[in-house]
Amino acid sequence: MLFRSIIGNQRYKRSLAVCIADFLGEATVRNHLLVAGPSGTGKTYLLEQCLPDFGLPFHILDASGLVPSGYKGNTLKESLEDFFRTNMTASRRCIIMLDEFDKISEKANGGDVFKSHSLQSELLTLIQGKQEGSIDTRNALWILAGAFAYSDEMKQTPPKMTKNDLLKYGFKNELLGRITKLTMTDIPSTEDVVKRVANDKLIKSFSKDLLAMGYE
Repeated sequence: MLFRSIIGNQRYKRSLAVCIADFLGEATVRNHLLVAGPSGTGKTYLLEQCLPDFGLPFHILDASGLVPSGYKGNTLKESLEDFFRTNMTASRRCIIMLDEFDKISEKANGGDVFKSHSLQSELLTLIQGKQEGSIDTRNALWILAGAFAYSDEMKQTPPKMTKNDLLKYGFKNELLGRITKLTMTDIPSTEDVVKRVANDKLIKSFSKDLLAMGYE
């Protein structure tokens, strides 16, 4: 399904397919995935296109505006409460994507160690599996995504990154240790971009409406 509906990003699709297959199996193996790649290379888009087809509750949240518990603002807990309240089967099995994962590093927070480490500690607890109130992440598969534009590794051609590279930017080793797989997105060719636009669900729907009105 992934390979039919998504153009390009072969590495990303293979890694995601393995993680999803393991998760949907009888054993419900949670191989949490980290996706790194420049902005605009399809990290979030691919998931938005394919996650509805798996028939599981899923939630995509943005890490860039999160604050640690006790601060005024949007916390990880608050971001997940509504999702679990409105999806009664999410505690059995669900997929959670944390976009802009790179924004909770020390590097991205201007060296604010307390904020960065507090957020990472809260995320670690949730990834390990936690039940508190309406939130139950014990059977949740996590997909973390980030551009890591501040890193030296992403400025290479082609970009290449490992989990060990992330340690120097202020990510906690304990958190990175919970991530089973790391994959990179591919920078799309012009042909890939054209194919993606032509095959987008909204574009196809718009084209269908035009044909119904007599336009091609």
